Amino acid sequence: MIFDPDKLKQMLEPRIVEVECNELKELYGPTITENIIFKVQGLQGNDVAMVSGVRDSPKFVEMLSEALATKNGKQGADAVRSLLGIFDDKLHPELRYRVELLVRGAVEPKIDYPLAAKLAKDFYVVLNRLSEKILELTGLGSQVKKKSSLDSKATLNS
Repeated sequence: MIFDPDKLKQMLEPRIVEVECNELKELYGPTITENIIFKVQGLQGNDVAMVSGVRDSPKFVEMLSEALATKNGKQGADAVRSLLGIFDDKLHPELRYRVELLVRGAVEPKIDYPLAAKLAKDFYVVLNRLSEKILELTGLGSQVKKKSSLDSKATLNS
């Protein structure tokens, strides 16, 4: 069947899934029985381009530090640099890439740079699992908006 361009006019939304990260259970103490869940989504156009550029950006750490400094002051920027073990403005391109994927693809909880840096340092396997799922969802593209989402939107507009 030949592609019908009108199909792109449908209401689309990012794919969102839950990912278990039970390596983090011990942070909650011995009584927790529930799974630790993160919700992540596939990235769309501009975010994909931004993430792809991070690998090649030697200025990533500088940009990250500046962004944090404007939000949290110099202490926030220094704390992230320290968490990542950055003392000479060098961060492996793969780690830059995965941190950026997670910051842009996390739905719940929202993950900022300091939290992503902490996961990168202390729970790399969690960072890796979440970023791999974001890549998988990105590769699948958007999905047709679910009927329940459309129904609730119509109800809100009524």
